[in-house]
Amino acid sequence: EALYMTAGNADIDSDADGVKDTREKFLYHTDPAVVDTDGDGATDRQEVVAGTNPLHNPGDSDSDGLSDDLETVLGTDPDAADTDLDWAGDGYEQTLGYDPLSDTNTPPLLLEIDNNALYTRTTNIFVNFPGLVAEHALIGETEDLTNGVLQDLGTNLAYGLVNESNGARQVFARLYRNSVEQSPLITGSITFDNIAPTIGVFSPANGSATNSRWIKVTGAVTDTVSVVRAFVNGEWSDGISQGRFQYDRYMLNHGTNRIEITAEDMAGNTATQYLQVLQDTTGDTTAPAIALE
Repeated sequence: EALYMTAGNADIDSDADGVKDTREKFLYHTDPAVVDTDGDGATDRQEVVAGTNPLHNPGDSDSDGLSDDLETVLGTDPDAADTDLDWAGDGYEQTLGYDPLSDTNTPPLLLEIDNNALYTRTTNIFVNFPGLVAEHALIGETEDLTNGVLQDLGTNLAYGLVNESNGARQVFARLYRNSVEQSPLITGSITFDNIAPTIGVFSPANGSATNSRWIKVTGAVTDTVSVVRAFVNGEWSDGISQGRFQYDRYMLNHGTNRIEITAEDMAGNTATQYLQVLQDTTGDTTAPAIALE
């Protein structure tokens, strides 16, 4: 595509990257319509000022999420994932708006369990330290990390909770580099729940009979650890109040109806019971009433 430059458009900067189109086209051979011609995260102007090549993406030598050229522009070390040694990677800090050159301007050091899940029903969990840089992680369930498990830092580190005690569980960790340098204590939490909710005390009572076509189904649902939800034949109940669910309109078929009622807590534990209700209209000999005005 031909690009013609005249005295009237010599000062145009089509991509607003701080470099005039004429200089992009004829001096640097960059794309005047693209802010970052080589796609390395540094604008064409930033690279021109820093003296890097705006036509070449050098990659990311330290795998911190910032290209080598962008690190040169920012002043960080392209060969060190954590330039300021504050345990947070350069790319992670840059993305969150923190200063990767200052160890006093650091994002929170996070310990995530099961991708930030709130509940688990198994003692086998996975731990992540998003954006953090170290060689090893010591993970345990006491602040002094007695009997902690030392692992190479990576993604989805497997850890086993020490027991099946239901309720809130806290996990602690410290990161290590150069064998001796250790991070501040990092904490995370998750609620352990492997006990199914309780369900029962139904209305109508199991085995009852009715001549109605539609009935309301209610029952008690409780859980000692988390919120519980109820389903009637796989459909959400219409609500739960003070430990009782209700399903406002359940259509009966003639004869015996087997109704499946399931309670599920937030950890995924379930309890199921079956309610049998007989619809019998043989004793109903009274015609319905109707009035015309």
